Amino acid sequence: MARSSPTQAASAYLLTGEDEGPRAERLSEILSERLDETGRAFDLDRLSAKDADASRLATLLETPPLMGLARIVVLEDAETAAGPVERVVRDFLDRPASTTCLIATSSARLAGEPWNSFRKCGGVEVFDPPKGPAAIRARVKQEVGRAGREITDAAAALLAELHPEGTAGLGQEVAKAIAHAGERRRIEEADVEAVTVSSAGGNRYTFVDLVGMGRRGEALAELRRLLEGGESAIYLVTLLAQHFLVLGGIRACEAAGIRTSEGIASRLGRSAWQIDRKNFRIRGYEAPRVQARRYDRPAMDRWLAGLLTLDVALKSSRLPTDALMEETVLRLMSGASAGRDAPPHTRPQGGPR
Repeated sequence: MARSSPTQAASAYLLTGEDEGPRAERLSEILSERLDETGRAFDLDRLSAKDADASRLATLLETPPLMGLARIVVLEDAETAAGPVERVVRDFLDRPASTTCLIATSSARLAGEPWNSFRKCGGVEVFDPPKGPAAIRARVKQEVGRAGREITDAAAALLAELHPEGTAGLGQEVAKAIAHAGERRRIEEADVEAVTVSSAGGNRYTFVDLVGMGRRGEALAELRRLLEGGESAIYLVTLLAQHFLVLGGIRACEAAGIRTSEGIASRLGRSAWQIDRKNFRIRGYEAPRVQARRYDRPAMDRWLAGLLTLDVALKSSRLPTDALMEETVLRLMSGASAGRDAPPHTRPQGGPR
């Protein structure tokens, strides 16, 4: 990571590069240095450059802080900024306000004006992904160590093999492996395998996401690959139930006015990657926060009831596991109601017939 040594009182920062994890950590570090919790509530504004209105951005940059010594305006995805927004940024950098800090973030390196002017007001920091197996393994160990854990060489090598380009998805795979390890301090190769790949090439989280996105044909194909590879149907049901509980929690949090991923994760007692995780295996992927908008409360309840019924059936029925699993997933994804309308062999024993 290249840095041009901005001071703590810098008026502007430009954080660029494809290595999303460290770039986001640096942004959090700056915000923590400049704002307390009250300041974050009143003196922090975040805009996407793609959708930003130039006049609103100018107003925010001219507005003095309400509660602290500084107001911070974060302009995300700066590479998508249109001409009017770039002119507002240039005008601010020409005459920076002592009580305002502008932070622009971008996954791409930015050249020319106004971006070069960030150097005179604060600093430009570039976050490039690690290159080569050794560098990627070192990054894995660094991220695991930051979480207070250890990882075996074999597990680190497997993660490096799965992410040869050192993309942003690497950090999320590390987080999933840590979550799978639970209370254990050491991350083993089995933890990585459990959350990334299966013996038949299917992927548990890809299956769950395809279900959440409503892509029935692809979800069933992924399910068949998993089951043919020896995956546990009961474990997949558990993952689906956890996923729909998360989706329901996201909807409830947003309805209660909790909008940030960090706030939602904290309220639900979940890891942040479960709220905003990426899945680079799926074209046209939707993050859980987007998936949640596909389901209202009755739909969530129908899924959870159907999965509970399926769990009981898998543990008690003598019918083929694969058939039970595929039939129930197909029915639920097709919108059929659970319970009374379910096929008799998928109802809990003692249920209505």
